[in-house]
Amino acid sequence: MHHRSVLFASIVTLALASCHRSSRTPGIGVGAPKFVGDVEIAQNNNAWVPQVAVVSLETDVPTRVELRISDGQSTWEVTADPDYATAHPRVPVVGMRAGRSHTIEVTVRDVDGQATAAPVALTFTTPDLPVGFPMIDVEVSLPQYMEDGLRLLSILTNNLGSVPTIIDANGEVLWYFDASQTPLLDDQVMVFPMQNGNLMLIGAWRVMVEINLLGDVLNLYYASRQTGPAPGTIAVDTDSFHHEFLEMPAGSGADFAVLGTERRTYTDYPTDVVDPNQTEPSADVIGDEILELNRDGTVVRRFRLLDLLDPYRMTYDTLGNFWDEVYLSPTKDWSHANGLALDERNDRWIVSLRHQDAVVAIDRASGQVAWIAGDPARWNPPWSTLLLSPIGAGFEWQYHQHAPQLLSDGTLMLFDNGNGRAVPPTPALPFAEAYSRALQLRIDAGNRTVEQVWSYGGPPGGSEPSFYSFFVSSAFRQPATGNVIVCDGGKLATGGRMYGRVFEVTSEPTPQVVFACEIGGDGVSNNESYFVYRAYRLPGF
Repeated sequence: MHHRSVLFASIVTLALASCHRSSRTPGIGVGAPKFVGDVEIAQNNNAWVPQVAVVSLETDVPTRVELRISDGQSTWEVTADPDYATAHPRVPVVGMRAGRSHTIEVTVRDVDGQATAAPVALTFTTPDLPVGFPMIDVEVSLPQYMEDGLRLLSILTNNLGSVPTIIDANGEVLWYFDASQTPLLDDQVMVFPMQNGNLMLIGAWRVMVEINLLGDVLNLYYASRQTGPAPGTIAVDTDSFHHEFLEMPAGSGADFAVLGTERRTYTDYPTDVVDPNQTEPSADVIGDEILELNRDGTVVRRFRLLDLLDPYRMTYDTLGNFWDEVYLSPTKDWSHANGLALDERNDRWIVSLRHQDAVVAIDRASGQVAWIAGDPARWNPPWSTLLLSPIGAGFEWQYHQHAPQLLSDGTLMLFDNGNGRAVPPTPALPFAEAYSRALQLRIDAGNRTVEQVWSYGGPPGGSEPSFYSFFVSSAFRQPATGNVIVCDGGKLATGGRMYGRVFEVTSEPTPQVVFACEIGGDGVSNNESYFVYRAYRLPGF
């Protein structure tokens, strides 16, 4: 995937535009707060977040700002700036649909609850979605059965750049980030929600950026082994950032966790995954690292997968060249970690290793592997002693899986991509017969067993719905309804074009689809390929 080799040295700032003013607005009522000067609205000055407006105002006493927004079809209210202050220079107006005229009524409220409304409403017209923006086609939407909230889609494209996007239950775009408009990141951007309402973006495989919904850069981290520093950035001792970002719980000894990489040279390395006896004198192998960080970028704990597992174990895609463009030399993508979950109950990391077709638990205190869940083929001692044994009816191993999610009952959700459904030398399942699943597993580490407790998806022509994504994707169970939001994100259309699909199913014995949308499936925009890395639920803005 394309990346920019030079980290930005400054952030592009665009001029404010489309400014509308209200008349001067005295306070209403005895003792109520008063506006000082004009209440103004303008286009967001960050061009990479164009579907947001900014209100600015000042009051004579500390107030918070409340907005009532209407576009003629929908009306909603929000406390847009909950902090009490006299100056409110950049109050975000978010949730507006593209290409519509909006009316914004502004109210300020002081600490005693007294409110003053601006007598003149503001108006703002949002820009249209840009040319090439992926078509989001909603097939099913039953909000009364869906998990409440919005959907954050990590949409990527090979040619037009990434557009992390927030949609509502009707598939309408409420917010998006246009990576092509910023020097911060390259074309491939992965987005992760944060507890404070901000977003963490990983791009260029070397940069990690925390932004708010206005697109303001709050923190910027860079992988210091591969990239030189820039003013105001935070160095992290690793070769890369990729595929995962998590916030750590209080008392865990770290603020964040992220995946990184390292490169090591191995001798007599296999050149063929089916026949590993065919070797070359040496090869540069990329191994994943689990990094626990403080907010200042300090690595407080590091787990190196090359130290913990067999670097010579071959499965399909183990010899891939995914990392060549980052390291600028031939490499082997041995493990390809793509997801993390923290098992707080047992103080363990659970990491998904796509190119080992395995989910691995690592004890945080000892740094040792606790168990391995995956096809037992080609695991030699001592790792073979750590394998979980399947129990129960209908069990089927996962392959090239993504996005582990540990649930409150201790079970584990995965998106089972299902690539090949075999470990060599067993022949891989043909592409035409491939299928993915949303999968829930119960793991008994003490007895070293794994049981399939729920799944959705099956082979083509079978009794279950069939779908297939050969890369990316996620399946997250929701806390209120028990529904599962499935990101079937890497689908192949006729002619080789890619597209994604996001749907939500209930947890009934026969799951029902309560939401489904297709992203870029129409192929209208320059016959472009789109894919969706993950789909998250957001409670709201």
